[in-house]
Amino acid sequence: MSPTAGIQSLLIKTEAAALDAALDDGLPEDVLDTPRAYLVRTIKAVDNYRLGPDPSGIALVGDLQMRMSALLARLDKCLPRSSVETSMAQARPVLAEIVGAVPQLLEDVKRLDRFISPLAMWD
Repeated sequence: MSPTAGIQSLLIKTEAAALDAALDDGLPEDVLDTPRAYLVRTIKAVDNYRLGPDPSGIALVGDLQMRMSALLARLDKCLPRSSVETSMAQARPVLAEIVGAVPQLLEDVKRLDRFISPLAMWD
């Protein structure tokens, strides 16, 4: 089993949740909850990935963190706030962006396998 299988699974669940949310016409705060939760879990899983001492792996993790955090920030802007009302029509392009970004994120996460720390097997 791949060391990044858990991260890959979370990304696939994020993509599925974003697709389901795009088809729902409910309130944005209710509909966007599941894709947002999976995206946050994915970010935390990447944050906790045990890297070896390789600058390329560190750069790859930083790039993944930056791209996923940007998607999360865009998704958070679709949630209603005290003075701003939002709708699912505004959230659908962001959900489509998440769905479109997942295949490339999966490829990059698979590349992390070769950068795992040798000490990670004792976790």
